[in-house]
Amino acid sequence: MRSTHAQAGTHPIVETKPAGADAGAHHGKAHRSDKHDSKAGKHTKPAKPAKAVKVQSAPRRFLAAAIKSPRQVGAIIPSSRFLGRAMMRLADMENARTVIEYGPGTGTITSEIVRSLHPQSRFFAIELNESMAQVFTRNHPHLKLYVRSVADVEQICSAEKLPPGSVDVIISGLPWSVLPEALQTELLEATVRVLRPGGVMLTYGYHGGLLLKAGRKFSRSLPRFFSKVTRSKPVWLNLPPAFVYRCEK
Repeated sequence: MRSTHAQAGTHPIVETKPAGADAGAHHGKAHRSDKHDSKAGKHTKPAKPAKAVKVQSAPRRFLAAAIKSPRQVGAIIPSSRFLGRAMMRLADMENARTVIEYGPGTGTITSEIVRSLHPQSRFFAIELNESMAQVFTRNHPHLKLYVRSVADVEQICSAEKLPPGSVDVIISGLPWSVLPEALQTELLEATVRVLRPGGVMLTYGYHGGLLLKAGRKFSRSLPRFFSKVTRSKPVWLNLPPAFVYRCEK
């Protein structure tokens, strides 16, 4: 049986707006418009029924979020399960007891993480984009998600009662190459501080990104933070084709 951190049980999303607040106000206005007009002695015209709102599918929500916040999302389609499996092969998940996911998006890679977790592992995710967080929670209602910046990972670990420098594995879906260099440095330094000695961060990049200056610069920066950095073979079944960085503290 898995730990309650990764198995059944409902965990609250941290720092989200109350659901339905706007909807309730709208319904109230529509109800008032159909009241009897006592001064005129007759009913006012009923308000036109509101059009049904079409709920976006996860891929459409992902695309919309990518267009609206490219520095938070970074890609136009979610990563594939094939990329997730490639990441799991490079992580020592059998021996990992604390696993964090950065930027899970809709949760495709999360599904592979959960399948690979040890029964006693503790897992939680951190997602800044609120739209993606809603999709993630719908897809993985039993998992804990913090709707905050990865810059807060040390405070989050403290809230989780984790000792400093005790995290085994971090799986990152952040779009590193599109982030400002100062923010990259801030997030990577925080990541190194929460990882245990020998702990690893796994993140991915796209082969096309290596043709860009920002992608090459990020790749060259990783050895400044980690003692060992390796790059996997291409994951051709991901769209676009990707590779995995394995960064060991």
